[in-house]
Amino acid sequence: MHKRRLPKWILFLVAVLVVGISFPALVAAVGDDAPPLPPAKQAIEDAYEQRRSQAPAVRKDPETIRRVKDEFTRAHPPVSQQPWPAGIFEGPDAPFPSSEVKIVNRWVEVADGRNVVVYAGSDAQDPEQGVLIFQVYSSDSLALLEGGRRASAEKAGPLRIIAANNGRLTIKPERGSPVEFDVQSRRFVPTESVERRPR
Repeated sequence: MHKRRLPKWILFLVAVLVVGISFPALVAAVGDDAPPLPPAKQAIEDAYEQRRSQAPAVRKDPETIRRVKDEFTRAHPPVSQQPWPAGIFEGPDAPFPSSEVKIVNRWVEVADGRNVVVYAGSDAQDPEQGVLIFQVYSSDSLALLEGGRRASAEKAGPLRIIAANNGRLTIKPERGSPVEFDVQSRRFVPTESVERRPR
């Protein structure tokens, strides 16, 4: 003779009812009989509650907001920004995805209180196309003020910055003759004397 088993869903329902009924009673019992806090911890809790009850309601008028911001700024002055190192730096360090551009090197200078960076390299999709990317940041380096990208006239491989003189960068493609880039005008310029100029 087979014993008839109860369906699983009935067992599940019974278990849910038992837990549902007993859990609130268990929580209430534990809450009533909870052991007291150690004296040191109770003193901290009491002090916190006292400060909370005595705290004035926060006003959100513009004058209060300005005053709170000023107090915070005085208490937490901004970290002074270190000056950017100037010169030509080798390597691919750049704030661009490598899927867009392959950087060879960069030139950095502080001009008129602004941080100027020119990156040299090639287009990631077309490695024969040389590119320069320039960016101008605020003196605190927090705001990008200007930026742009320039492609070389000839597809001769990645570009490399090899010299800098008074805001003019000498750029050498992987194959071919050097060209110049005028940082102020943000464009390539004629280079009739680049090859002959002593370094």
